Amino acid sequence: MIDLYIWIAIAIGLSTFGFIVSFLEGLKQRRRVLESLPEDTTESILEGEATPMEKISGKIWIYIMLNFHSFALTLVVAMLIITFSPLTMIQQKVAAGGMMAVGLSSMFANLGRALYYKESMSGLNEKDGGSPLFFGRYHVFLGILDAAAFYGMLYAVLGLIFSGVLEETSEPITMTAADSFFTGGMILGISAVGALVMGLAFRKSKSLYEEPEYFGKKMVITVAPHSINIIGLTIAMVMMVFSGMM
Repeated sequence: MIDLYIWIAIAIGLSTFGFIVSFLEGLKQRRRVLESLPEDTTESILEGEATPMEKISGKIWIYIMLNFHSFALTLVVAMLIITFSPLTMIQQKVAAGGMMAVGLSSMFANLGRALYYKESMSGLNEKDGGSPLFFGRYHVFLGILDAAAFYGMLYAVLGLIFSGVLEETSEPITMTAADSFFTGGMILGISAVGALVMGLAFRKSKSLYEEPEYFGKKMVITVAPHSINIIGLTIAMVMMVFSGMM
């Protein structure tokens, strides 16, 4: 069980790294945007309206806290494994593969999200030519990245189910199948680098708040690299099927 705890620690460490990098970048961009705004205006004081800072401060915090969702999925899988311990050697190998799948996926999802923050927060700033009305559109872009972390969690949970950790199975799997699952988990986790490529594509494409009609094209350009992650998921699932786990 000691080796499994090492894998759990590695996966949580990777996920934590992605969370911290993204969270700090979010705070940096939040500070940049808010410092460019006046705390109040004559119009807001006279008419009792919200200041430019008040209009977008809460929305920006929602963007930043999206990091926690991907990070939390790694913790959920780790808690399931610890709760249902002790595990057999075969189940430990499966659990380790699941942890690496969700840990790497979570890390890349948040690293990719960090690349979205500069434009997304500027897009809410009227001083930069944006508007709080763009909140929903940018929220969609930021939320798509959770798919990578969800794939990792889904793969991990399926492994825990079919290896008998979460429910008893009629036919125990072999160590060969567990090794195949572990390899599939690593492939899936590494393929989540597609989320990082999505972030790069998002930054390189035209700013949405400068050209609102560009939304559809920007979405296609941004989502296209997600195919890397889908290919990784497909390979991992095929390996699971042919190993006899499913």
